[in-house]
Amino acid sequence: MQPPVAGPDHSKEDLLLLAQRMEKVAEQVYWMFFHAEMGARVHAFIEFCGVLNKYVQICQRCAGEGIDFTQFNTHTGQAMPVEMHDMEYLGEKLQCIFGPIIDANPEAKAALKKALFGEGS
Repeated sequence: MQPPVAGPDHSKEDLLLLAQRMEKVAEQVYWMFFHAEMGARVHAFIEFCGVLNKYVQICQRCAGEGIDFTQFNTHTGQAMPVEMHDMEYLGEKLQCIFGPIIDANPEAKAALKKALFGEGS
């Protein structure tokens, strides 16, 4: 299935502006984390900024290609085009945040696997 391209609801220019606004929000979140001294005090918490920023970067890349990223989610069943390095980065961040929690509890690990991949334990 081809990703949706910019159409009457979202022109390429609209998508670029939306992605730019998303970047500004992500920057504000980043500074809020550091002003609250989260980076030094709760390392895993600050990793969420990395997840958010990677998502914004992927959306910006889509917007630049005229791909309407606004409908890529589990509810629509449409997948956003990503590159291997995007997934490696996200995996690293999520492992830092949740890895020890998941590894410490086999039942929780099975539940997460089922929620993410629809697989049994």
